[in-house]
Amino acid sequence: MAREKTDGVDNAASCEDWFLPAIYAAGGVESCFTAVLSSLSAKQHFLLCLKKNLCEFEGRSSDSISNLAKQVKEIEDTLSFRIGMLSPARPGAWFRENMNQGAGLFGNEVLSEPIFAKYDAKSLPQLEAALVKSFDSRSILPLPMAEGPSIWRSLLRLNVAWEGIDTLSQPFVGIRLSDLPDGLPKNLWTPSLSAFLDKVNEAHIGVRDSLDNCYRKLLDKSRDFWSCQREQTSRPTRSDFK
Repeated sequence: MAREKTDGVDNAASCEDWFLPAIYAAGGVESCFTAVLSSLSAKQHFLLCLKKNLCEFEGRSSDSISNLAKQVKEIEDTLSFRIGMLSPARPGAWFRENMNQGAGLFGNEVLSEPIFAKYDAKSLPQLEAALVKSFDSRSILPLPMAEGPSIWRSLLRLNVAWEGIDTLSQPFVGIRLSDLPDGLPKNLWTPSLSAFLDKVNEAHIGVRDSLDNCYRKLLDKSRDFWSCQREQTSRPTRSDFK
């Protein structure tokens, strides 16, 4: 039943002809069907992995990247609108919710949560290290900060969400969405899938760039605030003079 590969059958034809593995299979009729079913099963599993990552964001979205991009845009708008009005010398405002929710140029897109949840100024070195390491590792490490909403926690959560979308599950755990379509296995490549993933990659990397920009802006402003906090806590008080 098996026969030599015919000249003139190129990769494009192999992609379009889903029954072609039967022609190349060595053995009898059963092995021909086994080869086809194995090929189709690999394609199905890959599509199911893609569908899970691209269509099930937070369990309620049919477009994971667009949903994530919308939430990252809210962080961007919030930082643009609020961070410049916060004074490093006035710590209270960094721990308060935004009372102008729903007003102004950005309306409801401006998040109301404070920049930080409450923390002890003595734990600043640990807090800064934990925030930086969390973002770099795309995880959320234990933070020496009170439980509750904050812009920092929202940014870290979205950073983790991006990583979840980027990482495919078994049996394609070694493949990342950000490496596609260039990293597509040969047996899964088709012109149409490559074109589709090229568009997906463009949007996905765009969200990564936005997350990184938000992080740099928030970290720079936070460091200005932390520097001022350190100066304030190091000043001698009246009790020190007594």
